[in-house]
Amino acid sequence: MRVIDYTRGYQLNPSVAATTAALEKEVFARFRELYPGDAYAQRYEIGFGLPFYHIMDVLQGEIEGKVIVDIGCGSHTFNGRAFVRPGDSAKYLPWLCRGLHILGVHVIGIDIGDMTGEPFEHYQGDVQDFNTWRPLQGRQVDLIHERLLYDSPEMMKLHEGELETLQCRRIIFAQIVSRDEGIFLHAN
Repeated sequence: MRVIDYTRGYQLNPSVAATTAALEKEVFARFRELYPGDAYAQRYEIGFGLPFYHIMDVLQGEIEGKVIVDIGCGSHTFNGRAFVRPGDSAKYLPWLCRGLHILGVHVIGIDIGDMTGEPFEHYQGDVQDFNTWRPLQGRQVDLIHERLLYDSPEMMKLHEGELETLQCRRIIFAQIVSRDEGIFLHAN
């Protein structure tokens, strides 16, 4: 498994820029159709755009037929409490998974919160617990994506004081479920 860290700046490969921009435009149009009253869906660049550009760059524009896992993908609730409150943005919803699903990618979301009703394959659980990863064992996974997971207020609350150890653990879990040629993409 190859580990790529996108925390040190970003420059999209020019050879995939046009394809990425066209696909992004398609997803944004669908977001506006599917979530017409959601102001955050109109500001999708944080939840979908930047992570999508990272993925397209790493996969050299080839997403067709790929299996992509997004850990800490976002959800509707945590412990029965809604993340989205009146006047609050919906930034913790699974925008990347939604967008990749729109493009026909086999995307799998993993999050500690509830994703009931989402159209993509998803599993609820703490990504630091290996049991959460069990449904992926033996599956062919091309890319595992993680962005801002360790900045998540819920992750910080659940695992206070042990974040460095946990950051290593999630790569070990990813290696167990991913094939040798798989990619672990971390972006902060």
